Amino acid sequence: MASVSLRKLCKQFGSNTVLRDVDLEIADGEFVVMVGPSGCGKSTVLNCIAGLQEVTSGEVWIGGRLVNEVPPKDRDIAMVFQSYALFPNMDVRHNITFGMEMRKVPKPEQETRLAKVAQLLQITDLLDRRPAQLSGGQRQRVAMGRAMVREPAVFLFDEPLSNLDAKLRVQMRAELKALHQRLRQTVVYVTHDQVEAMTLADRIVVMNAGRVEQVGTPLQLYDRPVNQFVAGFIGSPAMNFIAGTVQRAGSDLQLVTREGARFPLPRVEASEGSQVTLGVRPEHLAPAEAGPVSLKVDIVEPTGDMTNLYGRVADELVCVCVHHRLAVTPGQTVMLQWPLEHVRVFDAQGRRLPVQGE
Repeated sequence: MASVSLRKLCKQFGSNTVLRDVDLEIADGEFVVMVGPSGCGKSTVLNCIAGLQEVTSGEVWIGGRLVNEVPPKDRDIAMVFQSYALFPNMDVRHNITFGMEMRKVPKPEQETRLAKVAQLLQITDLLDRRPAQLSGGQRQRVAMGRAMVREPAVFLFDEPLSNLDAKLRVQMRAELKALHQRLRQTVVYVTHDQVEAMTLADRIVVMNAGRVEQVGTPLQLYDRPVNQFVAGFIGSPAMNFIAGTVQRAGSDLQLVTREGARFPLPRVEASEGSQVTLGVRPEHLAPAEAGPVSLKVDIVEPTGDMTNLYGRVADELVCVCVHHRLAVTPGQTVMLQWPLEHVRVFDAQGRRLPVQGE
């Protein structure tokens, strides 16, 4: 196992800057997940750690060793790709042991490592099959097994579950989490799926346009996003945003939209007349017999144990996530609770404004 340190990491492709001064410290044995929209640079970070792409400037350290000039095979890392990258002409046994054969690992040790990993991943009965005879989840286990027998210092995962169906993704997520809890090896995991990130990570790195926006535990990012981008990216369904101007109503603050709709605000450091955006998560809103905000329902999405309502508050599109079945039809108007303790406020630059006393 080993720590990973990225210091002022930059990467350019011609005139296109993909990474901009990325600083990141990953502790020994930590499971870190990198998320962000397509093209934000998260896979490029992974490739720079692996040595598959040279850095333009900055430093990559693995286990206290500067590896900028070290070839990938000597970095003591193992990488699992989105496409599995299995050899179709080899059975599972040889797919897993091939790397060890190339490195001249003694045959008895190969068999010991193979047996251990096959038992851990529950693929012992698949060793004589070829990749074409396996399901997507089985192929992913084989790809993981091939990485694990190397006993690397660092595991790198590049969207390994994106080719699986929804049910299998949930199953493989749980298996990955349990595997890390048993082995406690350093993992850097890239995904575009923020639900995957929330369920797997010790810490999440949110990236945007080649920069790190915020690093923290899943709940830190969920509860205290540093800016509007992070707030909107973390959480499903996404946070509702309503833009307007701050006004005082006695000792209280309100947000007033261009259409004149009014929304209560928590006590934040914002001057009257300033432009702000409030954010509130769908799961923090709930229908009530009486409330300060009314929602005209356009769409009702029953999901079994939950109901999602989509509609307009004044002229703002809002989603409400109700944790039970709800007898509401499109066209109805429902009143909403407005929990100020869960309302976040962002300034004109998108930075979250702290609540007084925070």
